[in-house]
This record gives sequence, C-alpha cells and structure tokens, in this order.
Amino acid sequence: MFPRLVVLTGPDDDVVREAEHAVGSGNPVVRVPFGVDLAQVLDRLGEERPDAEVGYVVVALDPARLEERLWDRREIDEVLVGEHLIDALACADTCVLPRAGDGRGEHLLSQLAPRARVHRLGSSFEPGGYDVDEVIARCAPGAVTVPVVTESGPFRTVLARARLPLHPARLAAAMPELAAGSVWSRGRLWIASVPRRRVVWCGVGPHVAFEDGGVWAADRADGEAVPAAVALDWDHRFADRGTVLAFTGDEVDEQQITALLRDCELTWAEFDSGPPGWSAYHDPMGLPELLPAHR
Repeated sequence: MFPRLVVLTGPDDDVVREAEHAVGSGNPVVRVPFGVDLAQVLDRLGEERPDAEVGYVVVALDPARLEERLWDRREIDEVLVGEHLIDALACADTCVLPRAGDGRGEHLLSQLAPRARVHRLGSSFEPGGYDVDEVIARCAPGAVTVPVVTESGPFRTVLARARLPLHPARLAAAMPELAAGSVWSRGRLWIASVPRRRVVWCGVGPHVAFEDGGVWAADRADGEAVPAAVALDWDHRFADRGTVLAFTGDEVDEQQITALLRDCELTWAEFDSGPPGWSAYHDPMGLPELLPAHR
C-alpha cells in the first residue's frame, strides 16, 4: 500500500511548524512554502512520486489574521498574499488552527473553505481527504462554489446571476459598488464586447482582476466534450453563457448586488442587435484588446 502524503502549507509560520508535528506522526509530510502554486505542486507530486499518493492537503493558519491577509497589498512573485491564500484554501481538505479560537476569523474561514475539515492543535488529528476531481472543479477558471450555509456570524456569501450579456461600460461603472464590502469575489461573466469569451472575475480584498477563461463551451468546435459541471448549468437558449458571481464579506448587500447586475445587463432591444451591434459598445476595460482572439 502506498504511503499517504500530507501536503502542508500556510501563511503563518508559527502555526505551520506546530501543525507539521501534529499531522506528521505516521504520515510523510511535504511542506510547501506559502506562495508556491499549490495546485501545480499537487500535479507534480502525482508525476514525481509514483510510489506514494496524496492523502491530505492541509492549510495551517491563524484565523485571527485571516481577514488581514486578504486585505494585504504585499505580493509574493507578483501575486497578492490574499490571492495565494484563496488558491491554497481551494485545494485544502483540512485546515489546522491554533489552540485558542477566534470567532470572527473562524466564521470567515467557514465561508471561504466550507468543505475543509477544521482541526485545532492539541486535539487528535482527524483530517478530511484529498479528492483530485473536487480540487480540479473548485480551481477551474470561473468556478463558483458557495457554502451550504451562506451566512456565518458577521459574514455571508451572496450569489448573483445575469442571463443576458453585460454592457461593458455599465459594468465598468458598477464594479466598485459590486465589490464593495466583500473580502472575496469570484465568478464568470458574459460581456457583450467579448461575447465568445468566458471572462473570469477574481477579487480578493480591494483588488479585482479579469482573466481569460477561454471560449464558452457552446462556441467550441463540434465534438469537444462538455465538462459535467458545465452541462449541469446548461440553459436551453443561452447554453453555458451567462454571468454567475459570488461575493463574500461582512457588508455585502444582496438586493444592491442583484440590482446593480440587472442594470448592467443588455436590454432585449440591445440584445437583439447581436454581436455586430455589440461590437460598437465602448469598453473602458479594453477587453477586446486584452482578449484579441475573442472573435
């Protein structure tokens, strides 16, 4: 039977050191420096360690510092500290916390990593379990995962959808208000100025960025397989195209977010003009230039 590796990382060195002793009894530990792409490490381990398998992915952190990390403007290898932390939590099945609790931070953690099992130092180690398919789904560009319980203490997660494409100028104007009050925002957008591209929204703390998530499945060449997660959200008219966003924070207003997103949608008259008409819209974000292969 292959040994089950414990892959361990975290932003707080003092907690990581204690966690290494707690989780390492009987299990080989691969300690990954915080800021290294954890998803890439997991991929490489599968190739470089055929004699072992990843059993658990553990993020050790102090929840009292969690919110501060998300608002941290410092960078590691040109990536914000908060973005590294969100990416690590997306891979984690277990979170190790200090002995002393922090209610606010732990409430936030339950919204950021709802499927991770929480282990407190000083108690017997009862980890979750690494599931590569789940991690791939959570880390997919534009993926939106929300906790079953969308409100925990002062924090809540709001899910918002728009079925029609978004007008680029109206979206650019609404972005500051959409992101206000959230410590983490994520999702995918259908924007009229780049209608064939899935635009990925990545927001951590005060920073929001767009990334190219590739062509919508409906616009791919015939015969290409449609991922199961995409097929589950398929619409009979618009296929997988559409906007899905989630906002997590202590000041997110569901009604305001819904109204703002609705105002960004094209009207039906605008929609009926189709991509030739949409191409004339002013795009303050410059997406047609950033995504030149959108046509």
